[in-house]
Amino acid sequence: MKLFVYFSILISFISCAVNPTIGLTMPNQQSGNTTTPSNTSNSNQGGQLTTIDNFKITNDLNPITLNVNVFVLKRDNKNQTNFDLKNAEEKQLLTEYFDKINTYWNNFKKPQDFSGCYTGTDFYSDSKIRFKFNFIELVDAYAWDYMNSGADLAAKKYNGLSPSENWYLSNLDKKLSADSSIPKGVFLYLTMEGKNFDELNKTKGKGFHLIGTEASQFPSTTNLERTSSVHVPNRYLKYLWHRYQAPIEHKTNWNDTRNWHLGDAVGTAHELGHTLGLSHSNEYHGVNKCQYSIMSQAAGHARNYLQPTEILKAHKNLRESNLIQFVTDDSFLGNTFSINKNETWSKKQRFYSNLKLEDQVILTITEPIILPPQAKVTFGKNAKIIFTKNGKLTQPNGAEFSNFVNKSSNSITKN
Repeated sequence: MKLFVYFSILISFISCAVNPTIGLTMPNQQSGNTTTPSNTSNSNQGGQLTTIDNFKITNDLNPITLNVNVFVLKRDNKNQTNFDLKNAEEKQLLTEYFDKINTYWNNFKKPQDFSGCYTGTDFYSDSKIRFKFNFIELVDAYAWDYMNSGADLAAKKYNGLSPSENWYLSNLDKKLSADSSIPKGVFLYLTMEGKNFDELNKTKGKGFHLIGTEASQFPSTTNLERTSSVHVPNRYLKYLWHRYQAPIEHKTNWNDTRNWHLGDAVGTAHELGHTLGLSHSNEYHGVNKCQYSIMSQAAGHARNYLQPTEILKAHKNLRESNLIQFVTDDSFLGNTFSINKNETWSKKQRFYSNLKLEDQVILTITEPIILPPQAKVTFGKNAKIIFTKNGKLTQPNGAEFSNFVNKSSNSITKN
């Protein structure tokens, strides 16, 4: 196995295992659903005190950035079997494709009608979540061919495609996770269908008909050291079809079909929604029933909206799940969480906010709490933090957190 890290850009067990509606959909096949952008801002600002339970997204918050390692898997070093990061056109296309994912997550559109999607009236145009994509070329013939999972998209066999603790790349997940030269991050694998690759590569995508199925993992709240992976098969073969065959078949040009290719990024943006803990359904609608949601699988759906409750669910998972490993060290929302009653925090968590203990409040911490280096912990009158068992405050790099305001000799005790 050979590994080469080339560049990174700041762009943002569940799967969409059967998604026949997303493969070769062209722009003129999409429905005419209309949406309008909203300039709505929320009344409480990022610097205002809110409790953790009452947290809201406001325009002045800084985004949280999640590292995603994109592994451009290759069969060998002799032939081109995936995107070539030394090829200016292919590198630019790949960069723009993943950059578009951040555009989806920071530019949601407000539907004209929430019916079938949401019973509230609030709306967040920006999730305040970003993805930093690190592109890594990796030569591994077994990993490159997703058919080693047992899946066969041409035959509509999807079992094995979804990342899990037991999928065909689980050993590679562990090996890469232990490699200190690779940034901590979600693993996104660009794989290929080995059986048909050589013919499709030789003919520059002629006859490409494979369903655009992708898959990803839910985060874990019980194993905070677990990996999280996303599986994106055949993206390079789809590029060959868009680049060389679609202009001929649809009597157009590469400028148009290039945009079709970039439009497919909504599918990968959807998969990263699963990575953040979101499903095709929620308390407001059934599977694929919200025509605007980015978490819908259905062709023709706008897929450019997300309910505020789902955005907040993603933020909760960034605080409480294994995703805490993959957020950049300097991620800091800039808001302040108010602790206004006695509490015991008995599980490891990571916050991206200031903390303020109100007067007389006692906060007992039994497991590590991770805070940004920019954050402050403010003590109200007679407020206290009590560390028991494994309790402590640390920075993301493991250094002790010590940025306290109004701290007295009695403010922190260790039992």
